[in-house]
Amino acid sequence: MLKESLEVVSDNPNILGILLIALFLVTALIFGIPAILSRSLSKVILVLSFTIFATIGTYLFMF
Repeated sequence: MLKESLEVVSDNPNILGILLIALFLVTALIFGIPAILSRSLSKVILVLSFTIFATIGTYLFMF
């Protein structure tokens, strides 16, 4: 089953890109929620900029 999953991902690179973007968004949620709750604007900006640049970089890497 793992071998079949890896073949699907290797045959379709868009799936890998979508998974990477999802990983970055989940990471942003994990780090972003405590930053928002602590009301530290610099931390929120740092998390948002990381998410935006990582998502754009992943999107450009896919194509």
